[in-house]
Amino acid sequence: MAFKQIDEIDLNDIEESPVWMFLSEDDPLASDELTVKAISPESIDHSSSIYIAKTKFILANGEVFTGYCTPDCSGKLEDCQPVVFCKNTSIGFWYGIKPVENLKESYDIFGVQKEHVFPIAWECEFGYITKKSAPGFPTYGQTVFLGVQPIEGEISGFGFIESGEVRYVA
Repeated sequence: MAFKQIDEIDLNDIEESPVWMFLSEDDPLASDELTVKAISPESIDHSSSIYIAKTKFILANGEVFTGYCTPDCSGKLEDCQPVVFCKNTSIGFWYGIKPVENLKESYDIFGVQKEHVFPIAWECEFGYITKKSAPGFPTYGQTVFLGVQPIEGEISGFGFIESGEVRYVA
């Protein structure tokens, strides 16, 4: 299996291996907490690992791109942190606490005006569903993995945190 840093993943990597698992920084094979390993979709372990998976993105103008996200049943931008591959580069939509900068550069990479980009629909076939167990049962309220299912969502803009709240800008 291949090992890479998350920011080294490109379109060829995600096409060849649609699922990549983050390694623990304690793993002897990991350089740090940003090390990922290609895994088969059948070996996804939601109880102890975080992973990224191949995702299809459809711009407002209908153009389709491939990228990845961290599948999460919430579908929230801050949980999924989607990345799109376009013209040999990657465009992320979640900035976290960093200021959102260079939006013109991102639109230029897509080659369209911003009104043709958002909203972006996305679909990931390697999503997952979880369920909280009822109190008093053997798992005592822990999250229990129920299975893999496709998930989808929509990106309304570039996301970031400002004054403790999630905000979006297009």
